[in-house]
Amino acid sequence: MAAREAWIRDLVDKGSASVHPSSAQEALSKPNLLSFLNASSHPTLFAFVSRLQRILSLRTSNAKSNCIWFFSYIAHPHAWAFLAFGLVGLLVVQIQLWALRGPVKDLTTKRANEGAGEFSNSVIGTLNAK
Repeated sequence: MAAREAWIRDLVDKGSASVHPSSAQEALSKPNLLSFLNASSHPTLFAFVSRLQRILSLRTSNAKSNCIWFFSYIAHPHAWAFLAFGLVGLLVVQIQLWALRGPVKDLTTKRANEGAGEFSNSVIGTLNAK
């Protein structure tokens, strides 16, 4: 119900209290009906965008509809899924970097020092044996 009221409030001029019969055709136009469908699908998002439009002082209907459709695009479930996949990917990369910098680096440094020590000992032992 709040979405319908907000939609009608956007259609109504600020000076008048109701939709005039001359604007009934405009009120039932395809873009306005799509806007109503969008508002009824996401009432919380529509209320947030309406407040944001007032803060940004968006006056033209084109700017208002662009703002609404942009936030609807961002708030779409598929967009949230791709954002979640991206964040999980970044988290996995950070864990791999942490593993490389910490335990793996210490282990490879230890093995390299042991290998160099063993090699130098074998070379010294071979030279001393001759």
